[in-house]
Amino acid sequence: MKSEMKRNQFFFLSSISFLLMSSTLLVMPFADAWESGLRIVGAAFWFFLMIGFLFNFLSDRAQKAYQQQLPEKTEKTGGRPGLFTFFSNIPAAICDVVLFIGIFTAVFTGLFRPALMTTYAAYVLLFFIALSFCMHCLFNGRKYRLIGKSVHVRCRRNYAKK
Repeated sequence: MKSEMKRNQFFFLSSISFLLMSSTLLVMPFADAWESGLRIVGAAFWFFLMIGFLFNFLSDRAQKAYQQQLPEKTEKTGGRPGLFTFFSNIPAAICDVVLFIGIFTAVFTGLFRPALMTTYAAYVLLFFIALSFCMHCLFNGRKYRLIGKSVHVRCRRNYAKK
């Protein structure tokens, strides 16, 4: 049970780190006024990206420890990685739609309205693309499928006890 809680905490911290990483893209135009500001924002971007990967790795390790505690008949993780899976659940579907709309908007804005790509709208668009891509990988992944299953099983057990 402890490794399950660690897995969930690391997964949550990973998603928060990717949110902060994407948020640094929104600060970039304001940090452009002074050179050290761009370096700080760039360092924050890479720091939060690496921290997100670290928490994701720790979540994987906690997932493996959790699965070793389960009986042999219990369903193990399987399937495709989250990068290659689309629309596997509701949060993933929302992120996938935002990702597709963001990429579509970026391509057509770059082709038909290139002047808009020099405004702050380009940074907002990049924020949505980066965030939705990271969340796409997390929410379509194996860990989130098992987190969702464990929440449903836990809820069913609680209602059955009452």
